[in-house]
Amino acid sequence: MSKYEARIESLRADHEKVHDLIDGAQKQPGHCQIMIRGWKSEKLFLKDEIARLEALESDEDSADAAAPLEVLDGDAVSPTIELPIGGKKSVAA
Repeated sequence: MSKYEARIESLRADHEKVHDLIDGAQKQPGHCQIMIRGWKSEKLFLKDEIARLEALESDEDSADAAAPLEVLDGDAVSPTIELPIGGKKSVAA
């Protein structure tokens, strides 16, 4: 279990509760749009926080899986930059 899993699950439970509040309120006649708007903001915040923690968890998993680089004496190392489109660009040292 990662250090983020428990928090993510807690946020998901809160997200579901807020979703149910919104759904229930919208089904009632004369529902308060101001309260619903506030709950929707809270629901969006929870969704963003879940996504942020999942990204951190994913980055952590990727870093753990990456093999460490090893430079041996006499090896020439040419630094490169990974471009977002998948290409590489050499960097002069």
